[in-house]
Amino acid sequence: MTAREPYIGPPVTRFRVMGRDVKVDAAPVRDHVQSLFDSDMTRNMVARAAGLSNRALYNLMTLRPETALLPAANALLSVSQRPSHHQAIVLAYGLRRRVEALAAMGWDVKSVAAECGVPFPSALHRARDSVRVKWSMHAAVAAGYERISHVRRDDNRALMKAARHGYLSPLMWDDIDDYFEVPGSTPVDVGVDEVLVQRVIDGIWIGEVPPLERRAAFEKLHARGLSAPEIAERLHVTPRTVERLRAAA
Repeated sequence: MTAREPYIGPPVTRFRVMGRDVKVDAAPVRDHVQSLFDSDMTRNMVARAAGLSNRALYNLMTLRPETALLPAANALLSVSQRPSHHQAIVLAYGLRRRVEALAAMGWDVKSVAAECGVPFPSALHRARDSVRVKWSMHAAVAAGYERISHVRRDDNRALMKAARHGYLSPLMWDDIDDYFEVPGSTPVDVGVDEVLVQRVIDGIWIGEVPPLERRAAFEKLHARGLSAPEIAERLHVTPRTVERLRAAA
């Protein structure tokens, strides 16, 4: 245990029985996990998001076996930087984006803290400027953001700070928890993965849905008349994101 990885409880696994007869090359899995580490996720965060024990991940990255069990490999490859309720500690970029987007709507930190049920604005200040935050803090701010992100408050100091620092308004974000999203950029059309889209529609896709496939799946689910919460569940996004997709359609 180090200062970088605070103790967050015993290891958690969501696998009752893991088949040991199918193994895959461990190198791509290790590369993916390393990319998560490079984005400031800790071993505990990755392990909990995947539903594996800390020891299993330690063995993969330190002992460097040639193969990995298929269920474990799939679980690790499905992990992204996106905050997960399975984690006690998550990356803070989603919280930071939300606080900044609300500032662009004229919400000062004290008012945001009050709306999100954070008792001390200083705690929200610290969380905004941190690399990682507690899941409970992220969830509180995300819930508050869903309620007020469409409401202008017009606090002059907040607006001036947002303009000075170039904060983006909520409407600029397609998926505010997408670690790699660059608002306003033009995506390179590399073609839609129709197999992935169908798995999303069938509700069997695990993990984050890439932007192109998310848009394609949304259009098909919307055409079927599914509600915003139903579509959000398939796309692994919030109902508010679905409403923004509908508005942009």
